[in-house]
Amino acid sequence: MKQPSIQCIQIGDLPALQINNQLASAVVLLQGGQLIQFQAHGEAPLLWENPDAQFQRGKAVRTGIPICWPWFGDLNCNPQTVQNEFQKLPTQPAHGFARTGTWGLYDYNMHEAGTTLRLRLLDTPCPLHLSLEVEIGEKLSLRLITHNPSQNSVHFSQALHSYFPTQNISETSIHGLDNCEYLDAMDGWQKKYQTGPISFSEETDRVYFGSEGDLKIMRGNRQKGESQNTLIESSGSASCVVWNPWKEKAARLSQFSPEAYQSMLCVETANAASDSIKLAKGATHTLSLSLSRLS
Repeated sequence: MKQPSIQCIQIGDLPALQINNQLASAVVLLQGGQLIQFQAHGEAPLLWENPDAQFQRGKAVRTGIPICWPWFGDLNCNPQTVQNEFQKLPTQPAHGFARTGTWGLYDYNMHEAGTTLRLRLLDTPCPLHLSLEVEIGEKLSLRLITHNPSQNSVHFSQALHSYFPTQNISETSIHGLDNCEYLDAMDGWQKKYQTGPISFSEETDRVYFGSEGDLKIMRGNRQKGESQNTLIESSGSASCVVWNPWKEKAARLSQFSPEAYQSMLCVETANAASDSIKLAKGATHTLSLSLSRLS
């Protein structure tokens, strides 16, 4: 049995926390509060670990679970209420400033069910406070907690931008969004409705709304090395984003091999587009995500 431990390590230019316990191991970057590795003992890694990821100060890292906050995507593509909150900031990076902000560990607990970490985003240039709880055990659980200590309501959007591995994207499907409405970024943000499972045969960039149950990533009978499928449970969210860049866009992306689109997909637990949050003064919103293997 592994002895539980939390160690400070360095990955490229970035400080990180390496967690080991009797059930699993994980790595969390202190830039972005970004979980980049999770693996239950005896199982394959649950998250896509990008071999071309670059760990540089001030640069977003394309792997694991980046945190998008307090807006999702480009600020000017968010609802006007969210744009109004942050348009006067001197910089407006894609997916918000939490993605490359500095996080600090303020509490942890080692227990029979695994390890709990509690981190907070330091020096936010807005009225909101952001913290993150990570549970590392038989499953991986994250709670992104936004608190509004100001005297006014604040609008924001966010996502846990989860990257998942697969051996063959063409044999991969997502179940649980049948009949749900979505906005299709590849077709001028037209409103459409999903029929059956989501499959992949071209560039895919969609915001889905209204799922009432869990999501499942199924990887196909021929993917023997990836026979364990993935269960996605969430709360505090009425939207999710499904993304794969496919061949042409993959060739243009930074930190991304031209062939990497074949071995990954993103299913992002979100509060995006019309699902953005209006947080009243003194109120707290929690976006929760739990990931585990399906046999």
